[in-house]
Amino acid sequence: MDIKCAIIELKPNSRHAVKEWSKTLNERKDEVLETLKQEGIKVESAFLTAIEDKDYLIYYVRAENIHHAIQTTQTSSLNIDIYHKKFKKNTWNKHIETQLLLDVTTD
Repeated sequence: MDIKCAIIELKPNSRHAVKEWSKTLNERKDEVLETLKQEGIKVESAFLTAIEDKDYLIYYVRAENIHHAIQTTQTSSLNIDIYHKKFKKNTWNKHIETQLLLDVTTD
């Protein structure tokens, strides 16, 4: 199982768009689950936070194969993936990788 977590610095004044994106994905959960299955993603979580007057998403993914998940997302023509790509283009400013130090599960 692969794990990826990133910190996404958002473009200024993106908070409203982030809230709308979150609402949309939650309302279209069946489509989200369909694309996650195609990508081999088991868990995808996003958190919104602010640090020193900048907004950030903390994005966590657990997948069978992260490279397959990324490739599948990039080539997907599903409406929910098109919506997500547009959201990223309009709101994401900087992508900061993190290093996994600990992953413990009871499964």
